[in-house]
Amino acid sequence: PQRCHAPTAVSPERLRDQRGGSARVPTPWALMAAIEAASEATRKRQRPKERPAARYAYLETEDHAKWVADGFMFHLFAEVLGVPVACWDRYECTAGHLPDDAALGSYAGIVITGSHYNVSDAATLPWIPQLLELIRKVDARPHLRVVAICFG
Repeated sequence: PQRCHAPTAVSPERLRDQRGGSARVPTPWALMAAIEAASEATRKRQRPKERPAARYAYLETEDHAKWVADGFMFHLFAEVLGVPVACWDRYECTAGHLPDDAALGSYAGIVITGSHYNVSDAATLPWIPQLLELIRKVDARPHLRVVAICFG
């Protein structure tokens, strides 16, 4: 087996002879600062590249002022889920606004809000069949996470 040897101490005279000048022995604090600087440089080189923030879709299916005024529910969901508001695309389903296929592919998740409407209203509200079709498309994308709240 190989034996480890303790490092030999270098005298100030030997340092002076090797460097050809005055003997400057670094203080322990200077050594610690140099080690810390080298460690920080290594951490910066090894830091993984930042990925772009994930995008999320918020599908508003309620149009009653009590729930949608001032974006109350939208901001509540963003806060509870811990996703910054800037990472969301907000769609008013009741106005017929839904994400298209290209947008759907760019999302990491979707929130479908609750509503006082229900699927039985499909005959009188054209956006409900559109939402049902969108849900079928979402179901075909297993990577896409969905939170759906009480509907109807």
